Amino acid sequence: MHKRLSLALAVLLLSIGVLSSAQARPREGLGAAPGSVLGPEIQLSRQSTDPGEDWYGPAAAYNSLRHSQIVFTHAHSATGGDIYGYYWSAAPNDWAWFWAKYGVQPAVAYNRTEDDFLLVSLYDSDQDGRYEIWGMIIQGDAHATGASFLIFQWPDRSFSSPRVVWNSFRNEYLVLWNAVDTTTGLPNDVAAARVSAGGTVLSAPHVIADAGTPHQADVAYNPAVDEYLVVWRRLASGADWDIYAARLRGSDAALLSPQGGFTISAPSEDQRSPAVTTNQQGHYMVVWEYAYPGPCCDWDIRGQELDVAGAPVGGIVIVAQTTDDETNPRVVARPGPQRDYVAVWQKGAMLGSEIWASRWG
Repeated sequence: MHKRLSLALAVLLLSIGVLSSAQARPREGLGAAPGSVLGPEIQLSRQSTDPGEDWYGPAAAYNSLRHSQIVFTHAHSATGGDIYGYYWSAAPNDWAWFWAKYGVQPAVAYNRTEDDFLLVSLYDSDQDGRYEIWGMIIQGDAHATGASFLIFQWPDRSFSSPRVVWNSFRNEYLVLWNAVDTTTGLPNDVAAARVSAGGTVLSAPHVIADAGTPHQADVAYNPAVDEYLVVWRRLASGADWDIYAARLRGSDAALLSPQGGFTISAPSEDQRSPAVTTNQQGHYMVVWEYAYPGPCCDWDIRGQELDVAGAPVGGIVIVAQTTDDETNPRVVARPGPQRDYVAVWQKGAMLGSEIWASRWG
């Protein structure tokens, strides 16, 4: 089953220069040069072996010591979910395809100090219909894996869309997740836990946001200030959804001022699917989907640059805005003081979905 080049992999390849920035889509708001869609496609998953084996949720990381890449994806199967990894090194034709663990919705971060990866995912260990958060350490060359370990579970809660980042100053990870109240079926909170480089949960989880049924959270770590920036979607006082953020202290993941988060964008139109990156110096970039005003259903991509205190740098920028739907944005930044971001997104087209990109810098 051929798979379209994933958004996660597109971001990874653009950020390390495998795909030229000249291939990025023109956007007046970001100042990118004219170009076309990304390509060609490559198949990462194995050929499906039965009608129920569908592949979802790719997550990618780059090994900066070995100049290699790793991609994880999950397959729904008789076990309820299997996570597979695809690793290829800088050497030609040196790649490996391997089963990693049971679970779904993988996320992965690379640890340059230890030269390994932390893979986090959801797994329903007792088959009660509620997911827990699990982790696994994988060597930097993908030749060995550690035992799967539990990061968090809670009565009457299930979880979705975990994220993980490496704290390079303290050599530990922050694992982020969205919690759902299983008694109501509604999003309940966004929370996070610190995990050591060896795979030990370091402290009780922190609830970052619990107002306005928060969900769709993402996180970035900024070593220049030893802080995390978390972004999420939150229900406003009316019927529309807004984009919020919060700064977390690197030492203990505690909320920094202002408590409870701050608003990034709150127009009267709906917004969703925020993603965040940092240049590891003085700035963050947040992108999200924006419902263009009109009779129905035209999603565009907008963005906002922030300083390390969470204050806007300039105004909101239009990343992508056409009469087609632009959805599922992701964004990366080149480390350093310069402004250099790459955003990618999925675009609905007459003959199917396409992957587009734009560079700002």
